[in-house]
Amino acid sequence: MGLLYDNSSSTFPEQDTRQNPSQLSLNKQGVSISSNEDEPDSDIEEKPLPSNDTRHGRKLAQSAAFNKLLENEIASAANHDPPSKSNDALTLDSQELPNDLQTAAQLANRGQASKIIDKAREYQTELFERAKTQNLIAVLDTGSGKTLIAVMLLKHILKQEHIDRANGQGRKTAFFLVDSVTLVFQQHAVLANNLDSREIGRLCGADDTDKWEREDWVRQLEQYNVIVCTAEVLAQALLKAFVRMQNVSLLIFDEAHHCHDNHPYARIMKDHYLNCPMKPRIFGMTASPVNAKTDLAQATIRLETLLNARIATTTTLSLDEHVPRPEEKLWEYDELQAPFETDLYKAVRLTCDIPELKSAFTFTKQATSQLGTWCADRIWHYELSSQAAGSIERSIERRLKKSTNPGIISNELRRQNDMPEKKDEKLTKLRSAVEIVAKHHVAEPIFSPTILSPKVCFLWRMLQEYFERPTDTQCIVFVKQRRTALVLADLFQRSGLEHLRCSTLVGIRSGSIEDMHFSFRSQMLTVQSFRKRDINCLFATSVAEEGLDIPSCNLVVRFDLYDTLIEYMQSRGRARRKNSTYAHMLERNNAFHENITSEVRTSEKLLRGFIKKLPEDRLLGSEPYIESMLHKERHLKTVTIKETGAKLSTRSSLKVLEQYANSLQYENATFNHVIYNMKSEGTMFQYQVVLPEESPVTGAIGDAHGSKSLAKQYAAFWTCLALRKQGLLDDHWETTYHKRRPEMANARLAITNKKQHKYAMLTKSMFWKGGSGQIPTHLFVTVIDLRSQKPLSNSMSHLAILTRKPLPEMPTFPVFLEGAVETQVTLETLHDKLQLDHNLFDYLTDFTLKMFDDVFHKSFQRADTIMPYWVAPVKNVQDRKPSIKALGVLNLDMLQEIATSQRIRWRPQMNPETWTERFLVDENSGKYRYFSQNVVPGLGPFSPVPKSLPHRRTRMENILEYTSSLFPNSRKVFVEKADREQPVLSAKLVSLRLNILDKSTEAEHEEESIEYLICPEALELSPFPESFARVCLALPAILSRVESYLIALEATQVLNLSIPASLALEALTKDSDNTEEHQKEQIHVQRGMGKNYERLEFLGDAWLKMATSVGLFVFHPTSDEYDSHVLRMQLICNQNLYDGAVDESLCLTKYIRTQGFNRRTWYPEGLHLLKGKMPNFEASHGLAMKSVADVCEAFLGAAYLTSKDSNNLDMAVQAVSRLVHNDEHSMTAWSDYSRTYSLPSYQTHAADGFDKHLASKILDRLGYEFKYPRLLRSALTHPSDSWSPVPNYQRLEFLGDALFDMVAIEHIFRRFPERDPQWMTEHKMAMVSNKFLAAVAVEIDLDKYLSFNGAAVGAQIASYSKQVRQILQEGGNAVEADYWTVIDHPPKCLSDAVEAYIGAIFIDSDFNFSVVEDFIARYILWHFEDMKLYDTFANAHPTTLLHKRLTDEYGCMEYRLMTGEPFRNDGGVSRIFAGLMIHNSAVSKAFASSGKSAKVKASEEALRTLEGLSLPEFRARYGCDCHRKTFEERIT
Repeated sequence: MGLLYDNSSSTFPEQDTRQNPSQLSLNKQGVSISSNEDEPDSDIEEKPLPSNDTRHGRKLAQSAAFNKLLENEIASAANHDPPSKSNDALTLDSQELPNDLQTAAQLANRGQASKIIDKAREYQTELFERAKTQNLIAVLDTGSGKTLIAVMLLKHILKQEHIDRANGQGRKTAFFLVDSVTLVFQQHAVLANNLDSREIGRLCGADDTDKWEREDWVRQLEQYNVIVCTAEVLAQALLKAFVRMQNVSLLIFDEAHHCHDNHPYARIMKDHYLNCPMKPRIFGMTASPVNAKTDLAQATIRLETLLNARIATTTTLSLDEHVPRPEEKLWEYDELQAPFETDLYKAVRLTCDIPELKSAFTFTKQATSQLGTWCADRIWHYELSSQAAGSIERSIERRLKKSTNPGIISNELRRQNDMPEKKDEKLTKLRSAVEIVAKHHVAEPIFSPTILSPKVCFLWRMLQEYFERPTDTQCIVFVKQRRTALVLADLFQRSGLEHLRCSTLVGIRSGSIEDMHFSFRSQMLTVQSFRKRDINCLFATSVAEEGLDIPSCNLVVRFDLYDTLIEYMQSRGRARRKNSTYAHMLERNNAFHENITSEVRTSEKLLRGFIKKLPEDRLLGSEPYIESMLHKERHLKTVTIKETGAKLSTRSSLKVLEQYANSLQYENATFNHVIYNMKSEGTMFQYQVVLPEESPVTGAIGDAHGSKSLAKQYAAFWTCLALRKQGLLDDHWETTYHKRRPEMANARLAITNKKQHKYAMLTKSMFWKGGSGQIPTHLFVTVIDLRSQKPLSNSMSHLAILTRKPLPEMPTFPVFLEGAVETQVTLETLHDKLQLDHNLFDYLTDFTLKMFDDVFHKSFQRADTIMPYWVAPVKNVQDRKPSIKALGVLNLDMLQEIATSQRIRWRPQMNPETWTERFLVDENSGKYRYFSQNVVPGLGPFSPVPKSLPHRRTRMENILEYTSSLFPNSRKVFVEKADREQPVLSAKLVSLRLNILDKSTEAEHEEESIEYLICPEALELSPFPESFARVCLALPAILSRVESYLIALEATQVLNLSIPASLALEALTKDSDNTEEHQKEQIHVQRGMGKNYERLEFLGDAWLKMATSVGLFVFHPTSDEYDSHVLRMQLICNQNLYDGAVDESLCLTKYIRTQGFNRRTWYPEGLHLLKGKMPNFEASHGLAMKSVADVCEAFLGAAYLTSKDSNNLDMAVQAVSRLVHNDEHSMTAWSDYSRTYSLPSYQTHAADGFDKHLASKILDRLGYEFKYPRLLRSALTHPSDSWSPVPNYQRLEFLGDALFDMVAIEHIFRRFPERDPQWMTEHKMAMVSNKFLAAVAVEIDLDKYLSFNGAAVGAQIASYSKQVRQILQEGGNAVEADYWTVIDHPPKCLSDAVEAYIGAIFIDSDFNFSVVEDFIARYILWHFEDMKLYDTFANAHPTTLLHKRLTDEYGCMEYRLMTGEPFRNDGGVSRIFAGLMIHNSAVSKAFASSGKSAKVKASEEALRTLEGLSLPEFRARYGCDCHRKTFEERIT
């Protein structure tokens, strides 16, 4: 399974983002509100914000693409190689591989190799018939069709296999083995197109086969009859006994000449085949059995013996009929000059002579002779380009970082003055060298001996003859080194030969700096272009000699001569077209060159003659010969597990140990590799293995040996046996440790999907129904007080709302009057009830209904028994107190006057001044209400409408028509009868924007500032004073917020928690579709909802972790750290929180606030509407499961804040029990923790002298006196100290980690009230990092008292502590707070010790949390007084760096780092998938045991993919036009 997903070769189907009919009622917030929208005044609707629907649709398509990718990945991870049902399926499968291998798979399917071969040649049939009855090695020229013989043999074997199975024999599988990953895909394509593709599987290292378990292989062997794989894959499977040799029907060795020494081919045969009683059939393929300069007879016997097969070939005549041989020519060039150093070479070496450039210096000096000065200098432009320099920098850092590990710094490093502290100096020199090369000008080459070697000039003259005119020539020029191929291709592209189209074809070495220009992808694309003749000249290394499906050529040039016979034969085999030429380039008068060319020709003749003369009845490798061959490996140790047959050898032990180490730790651990410490005595070497500290087995010492390699293998071998003895390696030499890891439980339990479900949503509180059903005898008065930060332009009256029950205490909240003036709203409920008589009740009711009619154009039928609230004017009483009499607060005169008044219409001869500074309404439309200002002199009703006024369709003839909202016919009659003498008034149109919980936009403010011209006869004069009408316009927003507070308080009642309304509402507020995606563009943002849940969720998550950790610690006193992690995950996981939230007893989802202000739903419930749009209160909203879980954590944060502020955490504890609803945490008070805890025997055991001494030292240093000294001893006992009388620190560390997290997060939360969770998380990372806590451990001397076993652990601690104390001593009182950030490789055991100490003082103090807070305040927080020091700390984190790169460097907003649903394989291991989607392209992908770790891995892979990618390249590759869309949306 690859980690990197190449979007350039992957496509996703277009997603249908059209709405489903069942979803058409969803508004932009995902809230379904049924309403009747067919009334004539629909234009009263508030103007919407610019639509985000397009963005939402794009996000849906992106999610669909990711889900499709996830489905494929899970299927691939579960099956590892899904059956290929068709040729198309082969292409689709390739999308599950790394980007380079995707291309290899896809091009292999398109290439000639995949074509069906329908007719065998005579010699092929001859060899096939022989292979049916005996093991055979077919020796045939390149291009002669050896693979077809293999296909024919496979058909035969498979046919026999089906017969055998029908007769009840066991299942067997054939393996087609190749030597490279690329050939896996090429040969798989051949087999899949010549056999039943459903029977053919393919495997390589990219499938993570080294992590497979027995069940994975069982599925493969049951599913496929033939598996194409690299030999290493099968070798590992045989060692672990996942595949047994007796269950193999056929082994096919492609390029069989590789079977020698320690090659996987040879290991398969020597370790598993030769001693197997039931041997499978063998078929080998090669152009020559001789792979090096060696004795022909000995090489042949060795190959036949190892492969247990006879070498066979055909007559040259038979072969020549089908495979034409080229004409061989000798191209002689003039003698070369001696190598020398160019000026550029000298300048670079003088500036930057580092090991990473050693091979480049060697090559460029030699290139002055072989290629010329132009080529030698040109190479430096590749070696020290900005991209290559970045790779070299990382290589330097890795080398020097590795050397900081104890025991790793070698004498060689010291001799080279290459110590870690020199890193900055070396990087500076490297950058200087890059600058030197960048300034060096490379002139266009002239094919002259002055700048090019005679060898290159001769090649140019010869190629000129072939390519100076249009031609069908296909040419390969073979060279030995990649750099030669690169520079020659560069040179000849500048040659001026119009018809020469060059490229390179070289092999791949992962991680090599000089090979960074090449990849599998470029390799296969080059082959494809060569096949299509877009390229007609390849400069190639030996990779083009064998294996790859390269089209036949008519010109092959050996620019660098071959070293072996097989190189000669294979490269010559590329010239298979008729009348081809094979050119040997020789230096004139060079006897060595002449001997080489002569030797290979002679050797070939001898080889063919030798093979033909081999007797048919010869014995294949006698027993003595085999024994002699195996005797050479007598020093190698092996152990076989009888039950399974799995083998451990000294060679395989290195791999086994590496896999074990990788399984030990969390993905973000400091060390997860094996350290090998070496010592030497004379000519003997001995290694000590040091495993990561989490391993119960710390390592072993190997046997001394004269070979470093074997000495290292021995150490690994004995360590594996020690692990096996402890049960840490199973019967297949697989690690068992990972099955206990808590992150596995996390992966099983976490909710990662974003799928939304529909839930009912409350829009009205039950508060309003209290006391309904009867006419009230008294009401409770709540005065609404508005206090603006600065004076308002217009005066506002005071008002009150009257309710049947007293309103609960409401927090102060802001509204924004006159667009942007922040005004605090305070609601004050009076203690005194307002006693009602009949008249007063009538006045209040009439006043309220008139207010709805005049101000909001809503006419309700009077219903005294169900009226939920009333509105009344209030006197401007100074220093109003809650104890004031209710009747004394109300402005009864205004109340009575307005309740008994009617609106006034204009009549001729009226005084125009009585219509100024008043509130005017339009009887026919709620859209037009005005605050009049002055009479405008010089204008009349029939004056033209100024062009500056907003356009009104069909009403622009004059000011009178402009003011009237009547339909055209009615308006015509009205205008004819109108008073022609009426005045024209200036006025402000009352804004339709009722949501003043947020500031107005610039567009809204500009619209509200327009001064209109109106005629009074088209309107009516409201009895409400202008100042009172203005305050009434604030009522919808105020009541909407009050409604939210009431619903939030009802949620607290359901949970039985006493949380203030402000915190309760904050915990329930989700104000966008992606509230949880901090620092990203929010989708469908709801304006004016106040604070959302994200900060409280951040705090609540820490409290949930702490509370459950304490609970589990006391409930399970014998559980180890790992079991505690699993149990905690079960409690705090999103799935558990979600299940509790949607339980019928809570139904928390209906209280969540996802909808901001809604102009339809703020009106009183239950009243019959006579005029206006009918509001509907049936509502639902879409919520993702994770959002529901986040709200639960936010509630826990609110409960914690409320409890902590009252110095009593009982309610916070109760909240945890209520929301996790699990018997593992049933506490209802803080004291329950202490009461439940049963002191373990080791804690109460009498302290011995060592315990007392240790406690005394800690008392002197830290000021805390332990009641139970053995708790302290346990906190300072490393897991390696297995002889300690107390448990190691892991349980206490588990507890202390949660306690410290809580204090750190609360500190950041309270200190930075305006910071979002993303910022808080990034800065928390510094506080809780192992790197920081390790430094704290040294500061407070815990490192001096840590008890451990193992020199390696001690060396790590000593090395790190020395660095810290040196900095502290030099800095004194002025030491920098962040000094610890520059010290690398802190031992994790030191940070563990600090957390364990925190857990110990918490338990010892009888669960006194303030003791923990005091310790952290005294010894930790001083480092974080200036948080700016750590602004860039988190940037080193891959995920943070990725976000910044995408947003800051590329300006991309449509990317998502997504995680998919976890799944569990048959081996019991759960994995979670993460991938980066940029638009609809998958850029990277990864699996890990937790969502967090998977995201980190995917981020790291994405950063590697994006490295060096320019902004234009990024936009082109991923189709990113965010910069344009953002601009367009802003304009919209």
